[in-house]
Amino acid sequence: MSQPRAHALLMASLCGALILAGCDARTAEAPQAQEVDEQAAGLSDTMTQCGYECPPRGWHTRGWSCAPECGGTCGPWGNQVTCGVNTGTFTMCGYTCPNDFQPIGSSCKPECGPFCLAPYYSNATTCAPICDSREGTHGDMEADFRYYDAYANYEGWCTSLPTDVCVDGSYYYSRLLAGFFCHTVGSNGSCGDPDAIWEVNCRSRIDCVYDCEGACVKTDC
Repeated sequence: MSQPRAHALLMASLCGALILAGCDARTAEAPQAQEVDEQAAGLSDTMTQCGYECPPRGWHTRGWSCAPECGGTCGPWGNQVTCGVNTGTFTMCGYTCPNDFQPIGSSCKPECGPFCLAPYYSNATTCAPICDSREGTHGDMEADFRYYDAYANYEGWCTSLPTDVCVDGSYYYSRLLAGFFCHTVGSNGSCGDPDAIWEVNCRSRIDCVYDCEGACVKTDC
């Protein structure tokens, strides 16, 4: 028996005994991973490539397989890797989750390797995003509001508009005057005429709800 083959069998045997330690019995006999265009791969949430490793940023391993076009020797983990994008909740091969994700379960997946004795051992982990502590709670966000009004109503621009109510799908907490511009002169040809029309810009605070990533998303009312 050749030395590399004996080494591979020894590693496979040890990994079967040390599965809880996260042993990786993949050997140097495997072909090198191909270059990956991460931007092109991003057009889909999954991809396959020759080798054992997925791109280091934003991807996780979903399994290995044996593909003739990848050449080399197909050991216990084959010679081709399937990768998935790190988004939402997903199941990946291995025992740890990427940064910003937390494990919520474990399982045995044939595509994740030959050594898995359910229900006592596992070779795959289900990962979920580590969410912002404010997720699901209400907050308020800034929103601009523009309308047209007569100069005679100057003292009530923005502040006279209703608050703590739903208007056109947004729930308004407050409105403050942010800017104003003369749009049409009045009957005497002046922007200061009572019937002159001005463009009024209000700086408002509207209702929103925090998502898992900590962004406050406008609510519909």
